[in-house]
Amino acid sequence: MIEKKKTVNVLKTMSVLASVRVVTIISSLIKNKVISIFLGTEGVGLFGVLQNFQSLSSAFFGFGVSKSSVRDISFSKSSNNSNVEVSKMAKTAFYLTLLLSLVGNVIIILFSNELSELTFDSNKYSIYIKVMSLSIFFNILFNGQQAIIQGLREVKILAKSAALSAFIGVLVSVPLYFFFKLDGVTYAFICSSLISFLVSKRYSKKLNLTEVNLKLSEFVVNSKNMLVLGGSLMIVSVMVSLYGFVLKAYLVKVGGLEIVGVYQSGYQVLGGYFGLIFTSIALDYFPRISEVANDNIKINQEVDIQSKASLVLIAPLVVVIVFASDWIVQFLYSKEFLKTSSYLLYGSFGITFLPLGQILGMVFLAKNNTRIYLIMVFALQILFFVNSVVLYQCYDVKGLGMAFSLNMFLNMLFPWLINKKIYNIKLSKDLKRIMFQVLLFTTCSVLIVIYVEETLLKYVIGGVVFFTSLFYTIQEMKRSLDLSLLSFFKKK
Repeated sequence: MIEKKKTVNVLKTMSVLASVRVVTIISSLIKNKVISIFLGTEGVGLFGVLQNFQSLSSAFFGFGVSKSSVRDISFSKSSNNSNVEVSKMAKTAFYLTLLLSLVGNVIIILFSNELSELTFDSNKYSIYIKVMSLSIFFNILFNGQQAIIQGLREVKILAKSAALSAFIGVLVSVPLYFFFKLDGVTYAFICSSLISFLVSKRYSKKLNLTEVNLKLSEFVVNSKNMLVLGGSLMIVSVMVSLYGFVLKAYLVKVGGLEIVGVYQSGYQVLGGYFGLIFTSIALDYFPRISEVANDNIKINQEVDIQSKASLVLIAPLVVVIVFASDWIVQFLYSKEFLKTSSYLLYGSFGITFLPLGQILGMVFLAKNNTRIYLIMVFALQILFFVNSVVLYQCYDVKGLGMAFSLNMFLNMLFPWLINKKIYNIKLSKDLKRIMFQVLLFTTCSVLIVIYVEETLLKYVIGGVVFFTSLFYTIQEMKRSLDLSLLSFFKKK
């Protein structure tokens, strides 16, 4: 009964955050569509490179404080501290992110020529780098503000803030793409980051925090704790962002911005839009396993529940991605991006492994085993890059899709084997069965698309496979999660 209640809570949290994710996805779809129409593959490629530059810079100069402060604020609140102490911790997080964002802004401007040469193999884009420094400044502040809201476990406020930021951001960005063309991409980044920060700041006023005076000595002590853990998390974030940054820089050199645009669009569909299911992991699952970090049996139970809840929802979505890849690409982008369909086709296998890798990887953070986590992530990023380069050279865009699937498999395999060795945390037979069945749906769908040439027959079979996978999901929710889909929505 307790496990069923946990499962219901997991799915309800996922549904709330998924609703917000729908808004952000629609906003992203509109941006991508507008860029692809007005700016073409070059514009999408520039957007992808600058987006990764912003992500990498925010991770580096943010020093992981947006993640470590969540833990410190949550711990302070759960330790029955007074609201004054919790408020001081939140204020420390804000001032620290402000300081870090200022430092990052100055450094990026000073080294804009070198960064342009590194990113675009030319210093003529240095003005873009300088303009992006403002976007990174506000993005770090936004991440810090969201961390305060998340640390206080105010999921609804967090969700509303993210949804409104995305909505206003797209309203402002679209005219910029239209009037300023490629230059508008950088202007849109600045406006979106600024809007996101202002909206989150406004919503933070609804938090139950007390206005406090923070002494310098208190700021130093609190900041030190945040920076120690944040440093390790920052290294992880930088390594992940660096992989994407270096890979796109490589693709720019060998294929130009056009191939980066194709890669970016494919990765966005598989790695970005499937965040509809996985968004709740960091906000809901991580605090749960942190509470039972010293009990491996309970952690194993949480891993099993979260993994099953994620996987049973994947099957019909993967089938849709495989059979409707051409339609999806044209709807999200344009006919100019039809090469992306092969990326989606061969990358669809990775979707099954993606959530499991995240779920198992967070166990190391819950147990504060950052050393093992850092070594594992470092090794994985090197393998990811090698796989992507080798397979791209052999199979072009198909190879990038194959690399995504292979990389996501390794991203699941490494933490699975290490957790099993160190903590005796295993994947249950029931979970392995579900994973195999989802992969079976994926394999059948891919083979049908490749070998059935008659269009009408292909989509008739695809419809049968889709409804079979949908029926499977409903039945699996009842069998493995002891949850009726109808009763779940009635309870909501």
